Amino acid sequence: MRNTQYLQRSPYNVYYARFKLPQGLSHYYDKKSIKVSLKTRQPTEAKIRCYLAAGLLQSKFNDLMRWSTMNEPQFPIEQIRAVIREELEGLLVQLKDNFNSEKGTIEITPRKVNGVTHTEPQPESLQNQVVGPQLSSLISDYAQEKIRSGIWSQRTQEDNRYIGELIIKILGDVGAASIGFDEARHFKKILMALPAHMTKNEQYKGMSIDEIVATEPTQTMSITTINRALGVAASIWEYGKKNGYVKENYFKGLQLPKHKSAKEERLPFSDSDLKLLFGTEMYHTGKYQKPFHYWIPLLGLYTGCRLNELCSLTKNDVVQEGDIWYISINEAGEKRVKNKSSIRKVPLHSKLAELGFIEFAKSSHGRLFPELKKVKDNYSHYATKWFCRTYIKKCGIDDTRKVYHSFRHTVAQRLTNSNVPREIVGAILGHHDASQTTGRYGDGFSLQILKEAIEKLNIVPFKRG
Repeated sequence: MRNTQYLQRSPYNVYYARFKLPQGLSHYYDKKSIKVSLKTRQPTEAKIRCYLAAGLLQSKFNDLMRWSTMNEPQFPIEQIRAVIREELEGLLVQLKDNFNSEKGTIEITPRKVNGVTHTEPQPESLQNQVVGPQLSSLISDYAQEKIRSGIWSQRTQEDNRYIGELIIKILGDVGAASIGFDEARHFKKILMALPAHMTKNEQYKGMSIDEIVATEPTQTMSITTINRALGVAASIWEYGKKNGYVKENYFKGLQLPKHKSAKEERLPFSDSDLKLLFGTEMYHTGKYQKPFHYWIPLLGLYTGCRLNELCSLTKNDVVQEGDIWYISINEAGEKRVKNKSSIRKVPLHSKLAELGFIEFAKSSHGRLFPELKKVKDNYSHYATKWFCRTYIKKCGIDDTRKVYHSFRHTVAQRLTNSNVPREIVGAILGHHDASQTTGRYGDGFSLQILKEAIEKLNIVPFKRG
């Protein structure tokens, strides 16, 4: 919400502005918002005064939130309330005096309230301030640009919407220009204190961020989750900087260093692993209990697709173009993809055709694997449990770094070793990160080129008996 949207007129046509207190202060103050008379009937002048008041109030809000956090353990709650009340009311008096005298700047001096000294930096003049939107408006504008440009998938939209809400809950819906290094570091500090799976735990339902942190959860957010939130914040502020809403990107470079655990280091399957995985009776006889037991490992081996991409396939996703059959990875219906680069065509390896996958797809009605029910927006839940907890152990593979995702690493490794250019490998796998490949490739290579690359996966892990 932009500051001008707070503007209202009294019955005497005098403009005033109303500002909502951040959540971190509202429980110390007996009001949820602050009303400031702008002492003018001129709309243009009212906007200028509104921006000035907003900047100073937001700076004061931030200072008081930091101050209360530092002093709450040392002073009684009533004394904290008294300080905050007197500070805010003192600022309102100074605003009123300055608007009456039509000063161009407002000088706020250090104050000593109830024996507690509270100092803050001198505010800039109106001419030097960056006047920009509230955080909610900045985040909304940023998200809309990403959505319109087609960069975000539906899943990414939902994930980032939650992070945007978290930013506002922690920092308050203050002016974006009022956020500095202190606020960015505070955001990071709070993230590190929040519990893992916070939204799924009924214990935290209805609690404020401060109240949740006060419970001192033993299991906090993972480094991956923290870094994702910091990365989204940095992306939002970079957008704000480019559009002139903020001076600097104070969230850039705040991400935590991450040392991958043994669990996180996914390894490709070796030749001996593949012989174990595809050496079971199911693959020798072609007889299986459930279709996904047989086809999902084979599809992973010969396509490198993500597990959820394969589990959500429908009959219409197995397509023939000319003499080439391919799998269409898309967002049709209820399907989800990781990102826009994931939308692609993956040619079918001749081994899959030889084993009867095309006939299997043609005989299906709707989804290829209807036995895999959707759980939390994904169809891969039960396939993951079966493969990682049951099948891979049954085959005698005990290395926890080898999971279904290892098929993607296997395909990437084999194609690279066969001198397939990394851009083509990226097109087949649907990579997005430029460090993995070089951007988006799906529309850049013909099916024929992709088919020739796929056929270089010269893997024959078993022979039908």
